[in-house]
Amino acid sequence: MSDLESICARVPADVWRQVSKSGSDMKWRSWWNLRWYTDDGHKIDGFRPQSIRNVEHREIPYKRSPFGPSGMNRFGLPSGNVAYFGVDHSTATCETMTRFRGQIASTSEEVLDYLRGASPSGETSKGYSEEYKLDIAAKVVDLRRNDNTLFKYIAEAGGWADCEDFAQNVAYSKEEVVIPETQAIAQAAFGAGFDGIWYRSVRTPRNLFINSGECLVLFEGHEALLHPFGSTSTMKNLTSRSSR
Repeated sequence: MSDLESICARVPADVWRQVSKSGSDMKWRSWWNLRWYTDDGHKIDGFRPQSIRNVEHREIPYKRSPFGPSGMNRFGLPSGNVAYFGVDHSTATCETMTRFRGQIASTSEEVLDYLRGASPSGETSKGYSEEYKLDIAAKVVDLRRNDNTLFKYIAEAGGWADCEDFAQNVAYSKEEVVIPETQAIAQAAFGAGFDGIWYRSVRTPRNLFINSGECLVLFEGHEALLHPFGSTSTMKNLTSRSSR
């Protein structure tokens, strides 16, 4: 199979034009950005600098930006900041909480038990979430369906059996080794002038809630496309349960 980065660099303009025709119905939804903070020996307080879980950075939760480094995350930029969102709080939780990210497959019962308040003892991290609307002018790459235009082009150009083969073994594989591949797709979309990518979660149980499991990554430089749903004073500390 061909190198995915070089394939994405050769995506024809007419393919990108076809890609740009989808994704309009995402803009009227709420999008949830969730970030976790750890207990640094003091009470976790959303109004003072806190330590971000697993990141060498401190910030005030209620004043934070949703953007940050991609790290080893699906459809992030290899270099540069992005903002990740879930279509609801449950999706954002499954995507960001280590308890669910680390499992091969979480069940809807496990997620619902957590959302209802079940919490093992000794957990101290807190998640802070903010709700946004996406501006109608946003242009995103819709990759939710395996038979989307971009996957079809990549599969044919790279020697995969079909777009289902590419989606299953690369784009939506749970193996971390494919992350540089999915980030190559994001980098190509960013270079083609798109604002972000709309995709499926690989961590949210399929039968959790209607429309759960949809995610959005917004590329750096497009902060103006986000509109907080209410003021920052309404940002919620949604849980006191640990992500460890």
